[in-house]
Amino acid sequence: MKDKKKNSGLKIYIVVPAIVGILCVASIVIAIVMGAPEKVNAARVSKQLELGNKYLSSAEYDKAEVAFNKSLRIDPKSVEAATGMAKVYNEKEQPEDAVKYLKKAADNITTPEQAQELQKVLSDTKQQIGNSTGDINNNTNYKWNFGDIEAIIDERIREIIRKRGMVTPTPTPTGSGDDIPGPDSGNDGGSNGQAAPDPTDDPTAPSVTPDPTAPSVTPDPTAPSVTPDPTVPSVTPEPENPTDPPVTPEPDDPTEPSVTPEPENPTDPPVTSEPENLTDPSVTQEPYDPSEPSVTPEEILNNYEINVLPSEVPQGGFIGTSISYTYGDESSAANVMTGRLAEKQQDLDGDGIPELLVVEMQSGKIGFRIYKVKNGVVEITASQTISTGIGKAVQSVSYGNTQVCFLMNNNGIYEIGFASYCYGYDAGDGTPAVRTNVEVYSVAVDGSVSACASGSVQNGQGQDGFSGSLVPAGMNGSWNSSNAETLQSMGYAENPYQDALGVPNPLSGGIASGENGAEDLIIVNAEMSAESGMLNVR
Repeated sequence: MKDKKKNSGLKIYIVVPAIVGILCVASIVIAIVMGAPEKVNAARVSKQLELGNKYLSSAEYDKAEVAFNKSLRIDPKSVEAATGMAKVYNEKEQPEDAVKYLKKAADNITTPEQAQELQKVLSDTKQQIGNSTGDINNNTNYKWNFGDIEAIIDERIREIIRKRGMVTPTPTPTGSGDDIPGPDSGNDGGSNGQAAPDPTDDPTAPSVTPDPTAPSVTPDPTAPSVTPDPTVPSVTPEPENPTDPPVTPEPDDPTEPSVTPEPENPTDPPVTSEPENLTDPSVTQEPYDPSEPSVTPEEILNNYEINVLPSEVPQGGFIGTSISYTYGDESSAANVMTGRLAEKQQDLDGDGIPELLVVEMQSGKIGFRIYKVKNGVVEITASQTISTGIGKAVQSVSYGNTQVCFLMNNNGIYEIGFASYCYGYDAGDGTPAVRTNVEVYSVAVDGSVSACASGSVQNGQGQDGFSGSLVPAGMNGSWNSSNAETLQSMGYAENPYQDALGVPNPLSGGIASGENGAEDLIIVNAEMSAESGMLNVR
């Protein structure tokens, strides 16, 4: 009989831990399963976005639309997917359909990068609608939609900047302190810089250490039917002392600093690093003051580019249009060719903080502006315009004009340059001419610019001098040789009344293809057939 009771107790010793183990495993499995869908969905969205962008870059717009739509079905709040759909419809020349996705994307913006990308797509959409309707500003429907979207983007940016500016390094003096870490403690402690005692550190806390007499939580060490045999390690890995709490065994010294910092001495330097003045203004930094250190120059510049620049320098809408040209009065076409063309953030002066480089066209002449953050304020430090723009066309021959703005890295020093190529223009006496011209400006440490190189070739004459004049800017100018040689073989200098339409355009592919260290920021081409009076811009 005694042996029978002993065997019964042994079975309990085995069954109870086994049940507990099964329940723990089941809990873990449930947690994994419950958390898996979010991770799976994120991976699915990322995969579809990757496919969508791939198809978009390869001009497979229908496939891109399918991929982005799948992303939105998985995550209706995906800013990247909605922006991708807007890009697709812009490429398909369906800007009206792009508008609703622009609105959808704007509603869910969480980062400045998302806002910046959306602003660019919005500008493309506005340009397309303006090209198709003539004047977008008089189209009240689209004007309201765009204004609404721009307002939402502005609000999202303000929210992001506000949240970033309100991150406080020290806790407030009136706060609870149990959930705000001290600035130097490195712990998760309260407002005095001490680690808040973990509930499990208190051996008397019933919520953590169960009543040892409660068989449902902690087996009674004297009850053979509940407490497993300490001599069976494979079944009950309990400590040798059956009276120790099986859930939270306490350390020998509960006041040991490595486990529980002593709360009785709040002035202890290693634990408490709170300043004596609890009203330190660093606790409540004003997020809207751009001079505060919580708002970085990069954030100020991003906000300016997204929210201020579009109204200060409106986007140019003449690309991809045909402009009426009045012979003898080039201003009729030049005045239309005005507006912002491109922008780029780059540390141009080498101070470790990026500047904003904006490329624009004013009355047919390409130019640039440099914006820099000084004392929390965005200022223009330099601006420059090309010396030659849309010229006076000779009616009897074909006319063409190419203007390029490029960025040049000359051995670590940044330069900004203009290049232009024009044929069939009036040289001054009604005689047509062909000219290639380059102007380069170096950026100083204060953000200002100064001319460092310039050169030109007219009617194919002076190629060697042209190449030599660009050497100070780290350029070679050899990319114009084919143009010069063709004009020379035609005898163009002697007989300029020839159509130069078929002569190789040295700037058709920009500067970057012929100059190491160069990056083309914008290329604008304008062409007009002889006597047509219509200038096609692309």
